[in-house]
Amino acid sequence: MLSERIRFLHIWKLLLGDERDTVNSLQKLSDNYSIWSLSNANPKHIRDEIEKRYTFPNLVSGATYSFNVDYVNHI
Repeated sequence: MLSERIRFLHIWKLLLGDERDTVNSLQKLSDNYSIWSLSNANPKHIRDEIEKRYTFPNLVSGATYSFNVDYVNHI
């Protein structure tokens, strides 16, 4: 059971991948524009991975996460 959990967490972390060179463009844009991130990441991804591994969260003015948005399907 524990090995399955460790394997799952390893695969889950791989979903995020490496930061791309586009972060250089984001850096240039953030000097003159307010940049916002729209993300489907969950709180665990953000806390355990994104804030530790990536530069881009420090370059944006703010972020909106899907888990914080109240969505109602009217169909």
